[in-house]
Amino acid sequence: MEKIGLFFRVPNTYGKVLLDLLDSLLDEDEYIWKKGNHIEILFSDDFNSEMKYIDRLKTLSNDQMKRYVSFGSYYPIIATFSGYLTNGEIGSSILNGKEFLNSSCNVLISIVDTTEVTFLSKNNAVMTDMEKKYLQYNFSDLRYMDVEECVKLRFD
Repeated sequence: MEKIGLFFRVPNTYGKVLLDLLDSLLDEDEYIWKKGNHIEILFSDDFNSEMKYIDRLKTLSNDQMKRYVSFGSYYPIIATFSGYLTNGEIGSSILNGKEFLNSSCNVLISIVDTTEVTFLSKNNAVMTDMEKKYLQYNFSDLRYMDVEECVKLRFD
């Protein structure tokens, strides 16, 4: 089975789960992030003026994405982010697994119902890094996805 993704569960608590999951991807200026069509993230703090501006953007640079997921305590209720390499073609937000496989999107993270995380990557090193985070944070219910299962996925 060729792994293309992971599914796992995270605790339903305030924190910085997106930062915990994406920190190594956000450390380098390698990605442009497209927000999904429907994002609902509950922040415990009021947005400052810069965050209100970033919240309205559909496309985020790596630096903007890092600020967005670093701000205050929060939990994502539903959120999908498509990561495109900055030196490649930048497409639209991804709506399903087939689009992911046929696009230039390199990484996708989707959280549904606050706890269910789907992570897709076309890069084996990035996939291995996410598996390490799964173990590091003691998340639960790890399941690997192959291309056949990926095609059936829907986001947003």
